[in-house]
Amino acid sequence: MEPLLLSEVETSREFGVPLKTLQYWRYCGHSDGPPFIKMGRRVYYRRSDLKRWVEEAPTYQSAIEAKRAKEQDFGFKQISRSGDPVKSA
Repeated sequence: MEPLLLSEVETSREFGVPLKTLQYWRYCGHSDGPPFIKMGRRVYYRRSDLKRWVEEAPTYQSAIEAKRAKEQDFGFKQISRSGDPVKSA
């Protein structure tokens, strides 16, 4: 029987998302991250929430398509080191 709750380490291993990425998403309230719960100081992820998160994640045909979608979602363009906008392909 699968456990209902996964620790952040178990979630990282099972879903292939680096632990630091999960922590960053939680810290920032990032919309790309899965929902989580806190019990005291510990962080857990409900297995049902993780399955839904994967099922609802957008899919793309190319990295360029994913990048353009991200730019539209967040209303920003990539900026070069000089501070100038980078031209999209």
